[in-house]
Amino acid sequence: MDRVEKRVTIGDKEVTVIEMTVAEVRVWFKGFEGAAKVDDADLLGNYLFEDFTLKDMARMTDMDESQLELFTPSQLQHLREVCEEVNPHFFAMRARLLKTLDQVLGPLLKS
Repeated sequence: MDRVEKRVTIGDKEVTVIEMTVAEVRVWFKGFEGAAKVDDADLLGNYLFEDFTLKDMARMTDMDESQLELFTPSQLQHLREVCEEVNPHFFAMRARLLKTLDQVLGPLLKS
């Protein structure tokens, strides 16, 4: 079975959103094990959306971050919605993970 792909037109560009494989998600999550250095942080790319980064979007599309930066936030929001439509399992897993982290770390941060 082929992975799900969806093409969407954003501005004058056609973007292909791909369904990530389990192996791709596993490699991606292994990258989270090392803490990022503050000077390596891309604040705009990391915080433009509450629950999604430009790196996330680049992994799920045929565009790199520099290409994505040419879109407006509203165009990127539309693309983010398509990414969620094509990768619902990833987003559900991410929500469960964030909920678990909040349950574990929330009490520690409040004390």
